[in-house]
Amino acid sequence: MKAYKFFILFFLSSVYNQVFAEELYFSCVTKSGAVVLQMNDNNLEYSFDKQGRIMFSFKSKEGINNDFKFNHYSRFQTDYFNVSFVNNDYKYSIFSNYEDGQQSQGVTVLNINSKKEFTYQCITTDVDRLSELSSKLQCDRSSSLGCQ
Repeated sequence: MKAYKFFILFFLSSVYNQVFAEELYFSCVTKSGAVVLQMNDNNLEYSFDKQGRIMFSFKSKEGINNDFKFNHYSRFQTDYFNVSFVNNDYKYSIFSNYEDGQQSQGVTVLNINSKKEFTYQCITTDVDRLSELSSKLQCDRSSSLGCQ
């Protein structure tokens, strides 16, 4: 009987996690804090966490296709993938780049008015599934990277 109850509880928790769980697309730690990009209730959400406290977060409104966009460029030994959004006067780009055997990931924040740019490189990356968003997001046609 105990095994049966355990199985039922295990099954119910698995179903609950599959239906209601957040889907993590990107997670890394920079010198300044942790970066997370995840799907929650059909909305994509970016958050920046410093010492366990959310310093900034941005969530898409009613579906992910309007606020977040992607870019992808690829050639021999090179692959660039970005997911970006604009909030007020800033453009945020979560990136995952590979070139000549070197992987780099992180977030670039661009002040649209002054063109001043800050890049926060990942020290460690826990999850990098950005490329899976290409089928869910619109291409950012204003970027020179394109959308291969």
